Amino acid sequence: MKTCPACNVNLEPKTNGYAMGSVLAHDRIHADVYVCPKCKGIYLYESENDNMMKCPVCGNMHHVGEKCLYCELNRIPGANAAS
Repeated sequence: MKTCPACNVNLEPKTNGYAMGSVLAHDRIHADVYVCPKCKGIYLYESENDNMMKCPVCGNMHHVGEKCLYCELNRIPGANAAS
């Protein structure tokens, strides 16, 4: 369990695997979002590995709940998302 550094109370998990950065950035960061119920502070921690997967086609890391953006962009006629 993660605790608030300001209040020392347990943080509440809000979102797992929130994608941060440009969709075109290779190996962008995914964060787990936590909120302090007391001070309402928002804290980001790098996603745990069990929420992430490597795309079997291009090797890009993405959250298990989302499609691989590189592969999806490359399906658009005329698009060329470098991976």
